[in-house]
Amino acid sequence: MDNPFIFERPVDPNKFIGRSRAIRRLWTTFARNGSLIVSGQPRIGKTSLLNKLVFDWNAQSSNPNNLPTPILISANFLQPEPSPKAFWTFVVREIARILQTQAQDEVAENIFLLERYFDTLEKSNKKFILMLDGIGGLIDNPKFNIEFWGSLRSLITRRESISMILFSRLNSPQIQEQIESKSSRMGSPVMNFASELVIPTFSETETLELLETYTSAQNSLLTPKDKRMIWTLSGGYPFLVQLTASTIWDFRLHGESISIDNYNDAKNSIVEFAAPHFWDVWRHLSQASQVIGLMVVIREVATYRKFDTKYLDEAIQVFHGEVDSLKLIGLLHIENQKPILASLAFGMWILRTKVGSGLDIPEPEQWLRENRQIFGNITQKQIDTFSHSVGKAYSELRESIIDLGEGLAKARLGL
Repeated sequence: MDNPFIFERPVDPNKFIGRSRAIRRLWTTFARNGSLIVSGQPRIGKTSLLNKLVFDWNAQSSNPNNLPTPILISANFLQPEPSPKAFWTFVVREIARILQTQAQDEVAENIFLLERYFDTLEKSNKKFILMLDGIGGLIDNPKFNIEFWGSLRSLITRRESISMILFSRLNSPQIQEQIESKSSRMGSPVMNFASELVIPTFSETETLELLETYTSAQNSLLTPKDKRMIWTLSGGYPFLVQLTASTIWDFRLHGESISIDNYNDAKNSIVEFAAPHFWDVWRHLSQASQVIGLMVVIREVATYRKFDTKYLDEAIQVFHGEVDSLKLIGLLHIENQKPILASLAFGMWILRTKVGSGLDIPEPEQWLRENRQIFGNITQKQIDTFSHSVGKAYSELRESIIDLGEGLAKARLGL
């Protein structure tokens, strides 16, 4: 029986599940010829969403509403080397291919020729929307300076013939900050013409819908307990949902019984396999978010060990802005009015690699003391109290935490 779960590549548009709100927002952007930044964590499903959008557009027998025609652009398409000229040459050639006309490569030479070109398209009532995927490399590339992005902004805001949807792990302020870091020029933010859509993790309902849909056509090997474990380990993170479901499916396919030992083996395999992904997510978090992740995991283990977490809870509340941000992108859930890491697998990875090794981030007590300025009007006495309680929990729990997070797994999974 074939394993229906695939996690190594974007989802086939025919198997796309959920994201109904995001899809509506994208089609609304199409309909009004607008521009949008779609942001989300690594492997959250941005490319799958893009592919679904283009697939649905191509599935139309006609274009009765005169929607813009999508042009998919990835940094990989700009060969042999990405540059503004290569970018616009690719765009012009794609438009010529769609319109079945001769490509006018010379218009990629400067902004004035591009303006005339898109003016001509506008007079012909032709509309195109640039779908920029994996574009972080261009934002980092010094050749794509603020003048390039300013020119793109000018073209898009002044003409009906061109708009943009940008898919990026960076959110709108981060994109703006990186672009502006290349220039001392002041003025309106060059990306302020685009609104933003943040792609979160799946809800528990969406996760179960995915599992049911992928297994409905055959005798499912997944038990209700398996499905609860998939939700708990993944936290609704699409890549982790597919990876966890695939791993457990293979265990069942090879005759593994539903036992604590086999659940432990599956759990450990998932944490190990997903380690590169967790590292990628971790390195893109701010240091404050990293410390929050560490403190939240420590608090959950402390609760399981029946430690007094009063001051630790207060210390976490100091970071309410970071907590809200991590909730927005789906890395934190709220349970019994307290934040927990959405993915048990991610929490175990933090315990194994960050607490266990003591690398990459300072201990919470040190960090709190060194970064008092971010807390606003909080007093030094409060900082001292929080630091002491966090440091005490950290030091007293550290030896048990290093035990590969099994206490956390037992608390979540009931193993």
